[in-house]
Amino acid sequence: MHRLALAPLLPGATLETVRGVLNEAFGSSGPGSGHHGEDGSDDSQGGESDLSGFLERHGLASFWYWMLEEKGLTREVPGEFLRALHRQRLVCAGNYMVQRHHLEKVRRLFDDAGIAHLLFKGGHVRERIYDESSLRDACDLDLLVAREDRGRAVALLGKHGYSLIEWPENVSHEVSLVGQNGVIDLHWDLLRPGRTRCPLASEFLAGRRDFGSHWGPDDSASLFLMLVHPVFTKYVTAPQSQLMRVLDLYWWLEKVAVDWDEVLRWLDRSGLRTAGWVTLRWLALFGQPRVPHEVWQRLRPGRLRSSWLGWWVAGDFSSRWVDHPWIVQGALTLMVHDRAADAWRALRMRRRVRQQAAREMAALAVMDRD
Repeated sequence: MHRLALAPLLPGATLETVRGVLNEAFGSSGPGSGHHGEDGSDDSQGGESDLSGFLERHGLASFWYWMLEEKGLTREVPGEFLRALHRQRLVCAGNYMVQRHHLEKVRRLFDDAGIAHLLFKGGHVRERIYDESSLRDACDLDLLVAREDRGRAVALLGKHGYSLIEWPENVSHEVSLVGQNGVIDLHWDLLRPGRTRCPLASEFLAGRRDFGSHWGPDDSASLFLMLVHPVFTKYVTAPQSQLMRVLDLYWWLEKVAVDWDEVLRWLDRSGLRTAGWVTLRWLALFGQPRVPHEVWQRLRPGRLRSSWLGWWVAGDFSSRWVDHPWIVQGALTLMVHDRAADAWRALRMRRRVRQQAAREMAALAVMDRD
């Protein structure tokens, strides 16, 4: 199902590729089945609901609808399947319009207040690589500020209608604020403290660029985060790891001129080359990502770890053990730190930030109310 969902959307996908996928997905309900009326209705009861549900869960339904329209294949799929994709296309477009409104508002507020910030993760990636940005959904807007500016940022957003969600679990590096049907995740570090050898937010902010609609990280910093973030927050292949992030990486590598030396420097400074290799290993199960052989060699961990991690990803053990996160954390996320000292630092800092979480949450909540 993963391969069927991605194949028609990857760079270089041909009409023949798409028709092969449709035939495999729908069989007799697919191209040329004769089940479709002038209005696109059909009488088929095949696997289209399973596929449309899968595409929706993985953020790919809107892309599929666009792809079928672009290739003139809308009449070659079951009508109910097409309608399900169209509904998601409308939802994505509506969400995008709301989020653009919030993005413009927050940029104006932060720029006027002198708070250096940038948009990163999915909200930035879709603007950078997709001609039709509204195809790529995002559940929230991820904004990065300096740690010393977090209090001012929370207070400013609170003053303009955003309410702080009191969720201490992630307060070591981010909080969420909600207002006017929009959600803003305000970060002052890229990952939980201890995951990287040193905090990297200041370096991200120092290299920020103006993309017109928003401030964003430079391209090497963005790709670095795309490679490491899903390993820790989504366990690479777990159910919460949407395939649209795989699509993001394929198209980023296709459309953006990558400075691999700079990306590798980011990975070295963070101690997370292995995490980058794991993400690319996941990508390689669906095709040939545009990654030079030399980069594969420089990223690959030692023989034992690469065998273990490759086996873990290919077997989708993150999904099998999703209800026992401590197993996944021990078998995957600790293993992707480049050195034993890096893994030990992550464990030590995890305990420390948990002890401080309630106090930090209470301090930010006071700022939001003020």
